[in-house]
Amino acid sequence: MADCWRRSLTLALGVPLELHPQARELIQQRMRDVAAEQGVAFEPDRPDNIHRLNMGVFPRGAQIVPNPYNKIPGFSVGDVHFVPGFPVMAHPM
Repeated sequence: MADCWRRSLTLALGVPLELHPQARELIQQRMRDVAAEQGVAFEPDRPDNIHRLNMGVFPRGAQIVPNPYNKIPGFSVGDVHFVPGFPVMAHPM
């Protein structure tokens, strides 16, 4: 259910959802950082890491909104901006 708003947005825009290439890189960098902090190897094919890439699935043509807090990006479509729901992340974006 959490992705219903994203699907609704793509229907309104008439474009599909896709993993944004820059978002993929940023999310994977965050996963590498967390693995290094925990002293474990980064395993990109682990199911939980693959699932995390869903955070970078945006409507085709979306622009990245950088996230200085933890690298998990938001996105913009035209003049509408989508950022994470936690104030500590959204505020600096």
